[in-house]
Amino acid sequence: MKKKVLVIGEYGIDRFVYGKIERINPEAPSPVLVPVSTKENLGMAGNVFENLRSLKKFEVDFLRSTTPAIKTRYVDEKSNYILLRVDENDSVARIEKIDESYISSFDAVVISDYNKGFLDAEDIRVIAGYSKLCFMDTKKSLDTWAIGIDWIKINDKEFKNPKHNPTAMDSLSDSLIVTAGGNGAIYKGNTYPTEKANVVDVVGAGDTFMSAFVYYMLKGKNVDKCIEFANKCSSESVKRRGVTLLGDILK
Repeated sequence: MKKKVLVIGEYGIDRFVYGKIERINPEAPSPVLVPVSTKENLGMAGNVFENLRSLKKFEVDFLRSTTPAIKTRYVDEKSNYILLRVDENDSVARIEKIDESYISSFDAVVISDYNKGFLDAEDIRVIAGYSKLCFMDTKKSLDTWAIGIDWIKINDKEFKNPKHNPTAMDSLSDSLIVTAGGNGAIYKGNTYPTEKANVVDVVGAGDTFMSAFVYYMLKGKNVDKCIEFANKCSSESVKRRGVTLLGDILK
């Protein structure tokens, strides 16, 4: 029987408008982008959901915000340089109900919290308490509400947030994994290096890391193997244009 995984978080749409730049705007010193193609995929927690679903190893469900946060990127197709990003619906309604029996029916819960209003700290604490195994990626400042979550992934910039509660951070040391881009990841003071990559696009790399870590953890691998595998997958994802799903990386 397939294991059941629930992803919880803000629903997003990543829209990429690719175009050609052949002249400069005569009205202002800015390039003129002529659209050629548009690509869309689920973003934010939706990208984690799609990554895990693409593996076809789990039954995956998605508890999400009702209104998507839309991120539209205008991209030079030749260089893949993002000229402009336009964000819509940057705040969303809070979750209406947290059902204990529903949450506890899953083998693992993955919280992808972009701090847009769908989940507050108490919501996350309650969800983690109902979960058999809980993973979290969050933009929030960490405090005592996060104690008890099995695995927490944040990036290096988020880790340096001065608003974290130092006492709570000490308590979270066994759970906390810090990703550092091309420098790999850090866990309990140990650095797990990643292979050098010719970076084409970093969009969604953190979601790839989280999804790969969850996948390997549910396979029963130890934390070292999980981090090494997640590093490898996220490194592969940045070599490709746009958002790449884990299932495609592992083909």
